[in-house]
Amino acid sequence: MGRADILSCGLVLALTVASFAGLGAISAEFTLLFKRGDPVSGLVGGLSRFLGGVYFPVAIFPGWLQKVSYLLPLTHSLEAMRLALLKGASVSALRTHLAVLALFAVVLTVSGLAFFRMALRKALKDGSLPHI
Repeated sequence: MGRADILSCGLVLALTVASFAGLGAISAEFTLLFKRGDPVSGLVGGLSRFLGGVYFPVAIFPGWLQKVSYLLPLTHSLEAMRLALLKGASVSALRTHLAVLALFAVVLTVSGLAFFRMALRKALKDGSLPHI
């Protein structure tokens, strides 16, 4: 771990957690509205792992599928974390990945919380959620 850039790793981790917290809120909204498990999060999680570079490098995909994989926060997270841990990449070297992760974090967190608030209001209005 001598080469790892701890600051870069911490930033990548924080932005990744923020991105997936937003996805978690969206998943909770689905469960709150439909009173069932969320099949969307399982599908998104499976596709993210497959396309995001968990099992094999994104570089082996055809060009169009590589472009699709870069629409997922996990792809940027894994690439940035590998660079920070294995090559000691600095924050400035990871600025593109960090900027994309920050964008995902903001968009997913804001939309996740907005959708969750909407679902909570609907559930309270419909009486499908006990009043607190």
